[in-house]
Amino acid sequence: MKTWTRTLALVICLATASAAFADKELVMLNDGVSGMAEIVSTTETSIRVRFEVEGNAAETVLQASRLDAHSFYSLRRKHMENTVENHVRLAVWCAESGLFKRAKFQMDRARDLDPELDAKIKSDPKIMAGIAERLLDSAKAAYKKGNLKLAHELAALLATRFAETEQGEFAAGVLDKLEAKIAEGKANKVAAREKKIADAADEKAKAVAEVEHKTILTIEKVQDAGRKKNAAGLRANNRSTGKRHFEAAATDFKKALKLVGGAHKSNADAAGLTALLDGLEGELKADCVDAYVNAGNIELWRQNFNGAGEFGKQALAVDPESDTARAFANRVTTLFHMRGTDWRRGRR
Repeated sequence: MKTWTRTLALVICLATASAAFADKELVMLNDGVSGMAEIVSTTETSIRVRFEVEGNAAETVLQASRLDAHSFYSLRRKHMENTVENHVRLAVWCAESGLFKRAKFQMDRARDLDPELDAKIKSDPKIMAGIAERLLDSAKAAYKKGNLKLAHELAALLATRFAETEQGEFAAGVLDKLEAKIAEGKANKVAAREKKIADAADEKAKAVAEVEHKTILTIEKVQDAGRKKNAAGLRANNRSTGKRHFEAAATDFKKALKLVGGAHKSNADAAGLTALLDGLEGELKADCVDAYVNAGNIELWRQNFNGAGEFGKQALAVDPESDTARAFANRVTTLFHMRGTDWRRGRR
């Protein structure tokens, strides 16, 4: 009860934090609530914060799972001791959380401290198996939640970087199944539309079904192109290259959204097609927001807050109701406020 009371007080404190806390650090929860608090200490899975409520100081521990992933990463990276083990552990956490580029960055920092790190890890089966087991558990959890994209990314990481472990061998098989599952989902959608054409009661119904199939197929091809570019951005070793991929992906998704809008106008009376277009529009908005946020995170890493703010605006323009876009915009706004800037109004 005591812990819950302190946590609730922290949420209230974060939600009402003002410039008086400018000497503290930004803490953001995974629901978008953010504010300033003093960081007492961090571990690989939590942070301890000190804050004030009505003039009284209090402390509480926040688990990484309650925090915005980028917020926890930034705080842990800043406050942890600069050791090989800490960098490796943070890299593993990043990979589990889908922050693959940050995972690579942390491994590079670990190698800077110990150039023989890769050889040491590979020579110790227990270390390799321990890391691989954590990644595999995360892949399984993502799969159970229906997040095939993250599950596939983690399986690919295991199959390529931990191929000599039992988990890596298992992941290689899972990777094929995941790709087949993803392809199956797409194929089922196509098959359902083709069946509708074949089962049409008359020529008029068949013509309507053919229009539906052709329209959706055209849009899905543009969507697939965007998703491939977004994936390429996540795998890019160079941040500028990654940013270009993300921007190109966003362009594809916006093109597909425009096609959806045009199809809505020209087929306003086609109830079946309208339902399909509505579903596809939701997917495309989420894809586009992800691409803009990915690009914005690169600008945040560079501390180019104006650039990050612009990507935040574009993400919100695509979908003002998106939790992902709102959380990113909130983070950028708070960081700008700490520096006397509000990206929604410009410099002041």
